[in-house]
Amino acid sequence: MKRNRKKNRIINFVDIVLVIAAFVLLYLDLNGTFDKEPVVEAVPDNCYSETLYVISDEDYSPYSFYDSEGNPSGHDVELIALVANRLHMNLDLKLMDWDDAIEEVTSGRAQVLMTTDYSDTFAGTDQLIKTIPSASDNYVVYSKTPLSTVEQLFGKRLALMENGNVNSHIDMLHLSGYGIYYANNREAMEAVSKGEADCAIMRSTVGRMLLDEVGDKSIKPMFAIGQSFMCFGVNSENAELTEEIDRVLEQLKTDGEMEKLRNKWLTTYVHRYSFKEVITYYPWIYLVAAGFAALLFASIIINNKKQKLIKMEADRYQGILENMTEGYQSVYLIDPTDDSYEVIKASEVLQQYFSEKKKFKEAFTGYIDRFVHEDDRQMLHDILVPGFIHDKLAEGDSFRIEFRDTFSGKTEWHEMSAAWANNNRVLFGFSNKTDDLLLEHMSQNVFDDFLVLYMVNLENGEMRFAKTAEGVKYEPGDFISYKKTFRNAIDEVGVPETKEFLESIADTEGLKRLISGNSRIEKIYQWDFADTGTVWLKMTIYAIEKTGNEVSAVAVGISQIDELRREVLEQQTVINAMAREFDAIYSLNVNTGAFRVLRRVMSEETAKLAEKYEKDNLFEGLDAYINNMVLPEYRARMLELNSREAMSARSGGGRNTDTASRHYMIRTIQSGRTFCS
Repeated sequence: MKRNRKKNRIINFVDIVLVIAAFVLLYLDLNGTFDKEPVVEAVPDNCYSETLYVISDEDYSPYSFYDSEGNPSGHDVELIALVANRLHMNLDLKLMDWDDAIEEVTSGRAQVLMTTDYSDTFAGTDQLIKTIPSASDNYVVYSKTPLSTVEQLFGKRLALMENGNVNSHIDMLHLSGYGIYYANNREAMEAVSKGEADCAIMRSTVGRMLLDEVGDKSIKPMFAIGQSFMCFGVNSENAELTEEIDRVLEQLKTDGEMEKLRNKWLTTYVHRYSFKEVITYYPWIYLVAAGFAALLFASIIINNKKQKLIKMEADRYQGILENMTEGYQSVYLIDPTDDSYEVIKASEVLQQYFSEKKKFKEAFTGYIDRFVHEDDRQMLHDILVPGFIHDKLAEGDSFRIEFRDTFSGKTEWHEMSAAWANNNRVLFGFSNKTDDLLLEHMSQNVFDDFLVLYMVNLENGEMRFAKTAEGVKYEPGDFISYKKTFRNAIDEVGVPETKEFLESIADTEGLKRLISGNSRIEKIYQWDFADTGTVWLKMTIYAIEKTGNEVSAVAVGISQIDELRREVLEQQTVINAMAREFDAIYSLNVNTGAFRVLRRVMSEETAKLAEKYEKDNLFEGLDAYINNMVLPEYRARMLELNSREAMSARSGGGRNTDTASRHYMIRTIQSGRTFCS
């Protein structure tokens, strides 16, 4: 158990570590920790007769810039290479200062200017012909102090790139009067870091790249003031070239190449988030985190509850095992699923049968058939019927029965107890019961049933009380004379029938005659009490010991019953008598054919046969059985005997005159044997 607790603590700790590790890895992934810096994979073929002259900003990452090896790189650089190849033109690409780049394209020395915007209105770019958009982005405010609205920008020192794409939006918002202009976006971001400006405004992707390069963690993206649509600007003298570039850009969008470039340069490469940004831009992480936490918490709770249940079950099993080991001479642990067993302890008699047998049913059956009293054998055989133990224990945690055996040469009472162990296994305990223990057990086990309980030694006439009712002058444990005590009781009886019955058992010989050939007898009689009037009583007599073939000791219990209970008991007496002879007993309504099974003890194979013919109407089931199973020469007689009319006639006259044939036929249905006269 200690090892299991240690193991569970380790499992819980590992679960927590795994959840934390998962979120750390997720954050690092979103932060770009595992991303490699992209490289330009599309290169110009440069094997054509015509050349496309292109110019762009040299410090405009991630669109156009020089990489660590001094080669042009970026989103627009790779895109223009694809465009040139599809136009079947060589590519002449140069990166330079932004103002110089504008001069190159407006003068006609270059045909195309990259990284321009549809909204550009400053001198030079207003003369360019714009292509269809090649990318989209937002113009974002970067600041050290929290800002959330455009109104908060008035009066602030705004760091802007001179002739930058954002300036048309600044003019539209009437913020140009607050602008401080720099040669490029890098200088603008550095101005905010140094405190020369309150905030910088530029494209989101460009600003995020610069944040990493500037290295000032206090500068954060705040909000967007407008949308930017990136495009190529073509010299106004090359209108046909603009149409050709648009055609190729449409093809690249259709082919999915534009999407690939966007993901490569503008999403994965650029979006490196702080933890705050991660949970801001990805709110679904809250749900994931809550889900993981709930699962982890539930797992820990369920695991702890499971361990508590396992411990409780282990403690319960240990308690039952200790009680059985102390109180019983033989204890076995049975697995009903495969009928295997483990010997915990064994008496001399049971050890003979369980030492070599591998199955509990086989071993126990051998003991029952050889040593158990014939009146108790069927009761013990019932226990071995598949499902009996499970159904019996479903009514409570355990059950006990008493039976007799003759192993010692005389009839002795034993107790068998069964209780759930663990893993759906069952503990069986067997013990020999002395007279004192038997009376004690009977007194405890039937406390609510018997008003009076006593034992009579039929050889010496001694009587000993185990339980007495109010008004009885004797106490439990008293030894008295049975004949004298009983004679005094008879003198107080006022009901003639009762007096006659009690006179018949007023001595030990009478008791012997009554119990002879039986293990238990029940008698119902009336008693006239002075204070409560006449009541019905039931006397139950148990044969608890034999010397040779004669009963030498009995236990007698007396209980009070009502009128309805008296009728039920009388019916039960008939059923008990029939149970000694028959495997199955039915209660049948001869008018409707409806029936109820009162007793049915059979093998699984025979049970299937019974279910086949036990229809809603028993007469129909019997007819089907006779026509299918009974030999032809007996069918007519059987159908006649078991018709509704014949059954009504026989039952209506009192005692059934054809009991043997009727009951034997029912018995053959249950056992599967062919009926023979």
